[in-house]
Parts: sequence; structure tokens; C-alpha cells
Amino acid sequence: LYHKKRSKLGEDPLRHDSDPERLWERIKKSKKSIGALVNDQSYFTGPGNIYRAEILFKAGVHPDKIGKDLEKHEFDRIWSHTVSLLKRGYE
Repeated sequence: LYHKKRSKLGEDPLRHDSDPERLWERIKKSKKSIGALVNDQSYFTGPGNIYRAEILFKAGVHPDKIGKDLEKHEFDRIWSHTVSLLKRGYE
């Protein structure tokens, strides 16, 4: 049951085996906004709406920016803030 459910989830910023590059490959092809993608558990596992707002604010990326229009350095900032904010919230 775990593996079936886990296979439908995206990259988990709290796991050591997460793969942000695999996530980037999906995001850079997406027509959804980055705000929607951060909330989509099949992309980012964990963040909800409050985290989404804080992550994107700290990364300096507007939530309406489309995934395929995102620059790699913007994604890297988003991932970095996602990891740090979720770790802080978990601890």
C-alpha cells in the first residue's frame, strides 16, 4: 500500500532521496503556474497554501508565473526555500 501511494507523490523536500532535478524536468514543461505546482502533491510533497506563499515570497517568484517560463535559478531558490521552511516546520 505504501509504495502504491508513494508512487503518486512528487519530490519530498524532507527526504534524503528526493530528486530536485527530476522535479525541475517536469516543471519546465508545465503550463501550470508555479503557485499551483507547489501546492500539487504530485510535484512537491508537503507544502500547503501557507508554505506556498512563504516559499515563493522568499524566492522572489510570483505565484502566477508559468512553470515552463521559470528560470533554473528561480527553481533552485524555490527548492532551497521549500527544504529549509519545511525542515524548520518539522523540527
